Amino acid sequence: MSEITNFAFFFLYLTMVESLILTTLILSVLITFVSISSNLDRLAKKLLTTFFGCIALQAGIKYLGFTNPSIIHSYPFLLILPELTSILIPEIIYLLVLFTLGKKLQKNLYYKLAILPLLSIVLFSVFYIITSGFTTGNKYYVFEAFIGMMSLAFVANILFFLVCLREIQFAFTYRMKDLSKHNYITLVWIKWLLWLLLIRALFSLTFFTLQFLFAQAEWFPMVLSIQKTAVAVIILVALLLTAYYGLRNPMLFDTITETPTVEQTLAISILTPEVKKVIQKSIKEDDIVPFLERITASVEESRLYLKADLTPSILAEMVGLPVYKLTFILNKGAGKNFNEFINSFRIAHARALLENPEHNKMTVFAVALESGFSSEAPFYVAFKKLVGQSPSAYRNAYQTKVKQAG
Repeated sequence: MSEITNFAFFFLYLTMVESLILTTLILSVLITFVSISSNLDRLAKKLLTTFFGCIALQAGIKYLGFTNPSIIHSYPFLLILPELTSILIPEIIYLLVLFTLGKKLQKNLYYKLAILPLLSIVLFSVFYIITSGFTTGNKYYVFEAFIGMMSLAFVANILFFLVCLREIQFAFTYRMKDLSKHNYITLVWIKWLLWLLLIRALFSLTFFTLQFLFAQAEWFPMVLSIQKTAVAVIILVALLLTAYYGLRNPMLFDTITETPTVEQTLAISILTPEVKKVIQKSIKEDDIVPFLERITASVEESRLYLKADLTPSILAEMVGLPVYKLTFILNKGAGKNFNEFINSFRIAHARALLENPEHNKMTVFAVALESGFSSEAPFYVAFKKLVGQSPSAYRNAYQTKVKQAG
């Protein structure tokens, strides 16, 4: 009787874990299509698509290991790939945090972030060659390679967890008024996601520590079952949290006009009924230009760009449009996101102030405030991006040009 009970428990365990991993795989693939079909900024779209793609790869290999272990036995390096993606995921989240906070991503940052993944690939490749494909004689070295990759993944999770948490906490403490509602929700979502991924990493570290010390103990198979189930549940919860945010945010689907693409059609099929109703009321192609002219006229005539607390929600309410439609019109019609669109007016106003001799004594900070910026740093970045010079350099160059012309 006990053997039958043990078999039933083992069968239920395998079924449950396999179902969790399969659900994770299906959701991650579908949400990848959601990210592809969104009208987010190009960089944000790439980051989200890569993030969900990594989760899909993890789930796919784990599902393959459950359903067809012989393939994993024939190609043991497949076991290492999920841990390689676990090194990439926290880095992707870090870039997403910086992007959400409006920080400029320099090329040297990408080079620095590439160090840990490249180091893991080099170490893995060297170990793979030395052990002749993880096999030397009758001994397999998959476990040792797995431990090495898992350790690097754990370091990456801890490091970027602390860095991301510091950036988010700083924004919530000192820059709350500068955050749009959408960016605030995004950062809260990322914060919870970071905790879930950290817990998953701690579970993995605990398991391998126990396996290294107590692999021969009688109670270890039960611990192994609990650990695998817990990790699978945590991965699924993290993905479901991400899906809840993504699938209930119509902004991800604001590229949809009259004829959805194949990716958009697939994405729409898994939306909640509430969001589907919103998507069905999308904008016609012919209405984009008139709506853009209406938005532009409202911003110029009321000089809304001079309001430092102007948000997409406030502007959308003033022009009588939902927020997601406003952002769609700006992206599709003007080729800009909300901040880029408003900053173009603010920088034009700042240039006029810098060119006016009556304002020569105004500091750059004063010009920034007069132009609608809440601080000097974002003003400097936006000005240099649009004009190609710093505000001070632009003022000096303009004054020199006037003197030479006179």
